[in-house]
Amino acid sequence: MSPYVQYGCGWVAPATWRNFDASLTLRFEQLPVVGRLYTKNRQRFPANVEYSDIVKGLPVPDGWLGKSRHMWMWDYKAVERKLRDAGFGAIRRARCGDAKDATFRDVEDADRWENCLGCECTRDGVLG
Repeated sequence: MSPYVQYGCGWVAPATWRNFDASLTLRFEQLPVVGRLYTKNRQRFPANVEYSDIVKGLPVPDGWLGKSRHMWMWDYKAVERKLRDAGFGAIRRARCGDAKDATFRDVEDADRWENCLGCECTRDGVLG
């Protein structure tokens, strides 16, 4: 199982990540027989995308993501505080394409960063 988890992946689902999406279209496409005949969009979801609702919890082992319950946060100060409280360190505001870990290039797309907040942090407090 990949140590990288992407939620809300859409059609960007590299093999180096475990990819989740909550699209009902994905759920329908994954139905046996009838799902193979149905296409709502110009393309189908990649075969390695798993259906899951983050609010209900991701299907990963307990403790694997820490607290996997979804929390809404709106600004960097709130995100930084929550990450620090959860035991993360070396927290910084991230920009598209600036991750120290090259694996993030597999999922980054400039359109997905527009009007969004990104953060990079680690449990050991040391960034790449």
